[in-house]
Amino acid sequence: MNLRIHLSLGRVSNLPTVLTNVLVAGALAGVTFPSNGWLPLASAMCIFYIAGMYYNDVCDAEYDREHQTHRPIAAGLISRERVEAFAIGYTCVAFLLVYVARMQAPLAQGSGSAGWLVSTLTLITCIVIYDRHHKHNRFSPVIMAACRLSVLLTSSYTLSGTLPPPVLGAMLAMFCWLIGLTYFAKHEQNMNLETGSHRFKPHWALMLLCLPLIAGVGLGTTTPAVFLPLGLLCWVVYTAHTLLTHGPSASKGRAIALLIAGICLIDGIFLAWVWGISGALAAIVAFGLTLFLQRWVAGT
Repeated sequence: MNLRIHLSLGRVSNLPTVLTNVLVAGALAGVTFPSNGWLPLASAMCIFYIAGMYYNDVCDAEYDREHQTHRPIAAGLISRERVEAFAIGYTCVAFLLVYVARMQAPLAQGSGSAGWLVSTLTLITCIVIYDRHHKHNRFSPVIMAACRLSVLLTSSYTLSGTLPPPVLGAMLAMFCWLIGLTYFAKHEQNMNLETGSHRFKPHWALMLLCLPLIAGVGLGTTTPAVFLPLGLLCWVVYTAHTLLTHGPSASKGRAIALLIAGICLIDGIFLAWVWGISGALAAIVAFGLTLFLQRWVAGT
């Protein structure tokens, strides 16, 4: 099968955002980088993401045949059954890799916590629920956010055996960002983009996107490096909101892709707080890499 089909099914352009999720959870949990457990865990989270995207296409096959005929299943490039088999296989491999990471992670060794297992099963459950029920579901933004929060949760428990308060802070910031992002992604079609008549004004969603910025300002007062990803994140919010409320209809995808890439910068605020300039630069590189890859493989 053509590699391009696999890349499209897995939406691999967004994988840098998953990697920064793992990094920030580990960093806030006090795990040294690099150390044993990082590589298998990062690989597992990326594979979970790919499995979720495969299963998303399986669940959306009928919708895509009517509305998104370019998707691989809808275009007849691969069968629905084969994609589902890949999704199940990837999930099994990812679960095994989480177990390997848990056994290798120095801080987690000796801990009797089953948090890694519970959070991993929660991640799988959230992925399945979202993929099967996200269409016409008012709670789908919350379920989508729960998927990403489960990545942070699993990473913290797997690498350290604990869930420190700073990780909860990062999870709250990520929750706000993802609710706002997913709401815009689902409902921006209700805006009259062409005429400039904005009867639908999702001010509360915009406020959610801005809450992590406020947290970043607070962290930046003690760690100036935070202002590097924070400044770029402010530009992301302004640009995406402008495209969605004043740009042409064709700009929708670009705006949502930009907000997805912004996940790296949310992580970057906390990475900079822990690791200083090196954490800020790591997040900015991941942000740029996401945007670059989205030029070749659609992120939405």
